[in-house]
Amino acid sequence: MRVISYAANTAEPGVDVYIFQGMPKSDKLELVIQKGTELGAKAFVPFISEFGTIKVDKKQAEHKLERWNAIARASAMQCGRGIIPRVCPVMTFIEALEFSRTLELNRAAVLYEKEESNSFKGFAQDIRSAERIGFFIGPEGGFSEKEIGLFASDNITPVTLGKRILRTETAALAALAAIMYETGEL
Repeated sequence: MRVISYAANTAEPGVDVYIFQGMPKSDKLELVIQKGTELGAKAFVPFISEFGTIKVDKKQAEHKLERWNAIARASAMQCGRGIIPRVCPVMTFIEALEFSRTLELNRAAVLYEKEESNSFKGFAQDIRSAERIGFFIGPEGGFSEKEIGLFASDNITPVTLGKRILRTETAALAALAAIMYETGEL
């Protein structure tokens, strides 16, 4: 293969958004990766939390990781992105929290159905100049009070997406779309 010409890629967003996704049942993570790539996510970090119902063995996780990366690659090509989002190996909750620290996020939130005062709208409006944003979404079982406490100690703001409790895959994509809208990328 020979390169004939080069062209600048203008499809990449100016903000890096990291989706920390509690492991959902069935193939819902594949949907989040596919549509999240189209919407402009930088990376996906699947993790196992206390109330998660999914158990992943090492061999199964390696096979799934290959599939998830293939989905990200195909979605990036389909929508004209110049960068293929990274899909990280499945982590524990604590490993995901530690990984978020290494990213030096400008802003981070946890979508929490019991939050009553902090809205996602307020969080999203406060990120217009941020370069790196992360948000955590729980699995179908949600987060434990202990996990919510660990978020608070890491300066990760609990926020609500509104009066309705959204499915884990819907919450991830709704939050990503709202962030891209607020940062002028959608």
